Amino acid sequence: MTAISIRRAVLADLDAIMAIEEASFATPWPLDAMRDELVKNEWSIVTVAQLDGRIAGFAVCWTVADERHLQNLATEPSLRRAGVGDALVRRIVDDGRRGGAQFVVLEVRASNEAAKALYAGFGFQEIGLRKGYYQDSGEDAIVMVLALREGEGW
Repeated sequence: MTAISIRRAVLADLDAIMAIEEASFATPWPLDAMRDELVKNEWSIVTVAQLDGRIAGFAVCWTVADERHLQNLATEPSLRRAGVGDALVRRIVDDGRRGGAQFVVLEVRASNEAAKALYAGFGFQEIGLRKGYYQDSGEDAIVMVLALREGEGW
């Protein structure tokens, strides 16, 4: 297996991103919403992970004031546990630090143990609960945050 490379997504990546999105979530983002993240929303940064020449995962992150908010992250199902999610989170954290952000914030399904473990491995802390956050199931979301600067608290 070759190294995972991370780059900013372009509109030509939309079909591959949507294929991963639809394979990963019971209620995927609509095509138009994902397209807007790529070309319209100036606060949005969409990155893709490439492995062996194909898109293996993606992340959607917003920059709001002094924080980065991870909106969406997914890996091609056949490539899970191959380091793709890890590489994407590392890029989000590193870019946030370089860009002067104080925090990275995200919501994760309460039942998604693999994702919670991934984020905890980077030092994300559980700071709250959003009851009934996910409209498709009514499941709660765990709010997690990572301070990017020494001495910063949420």
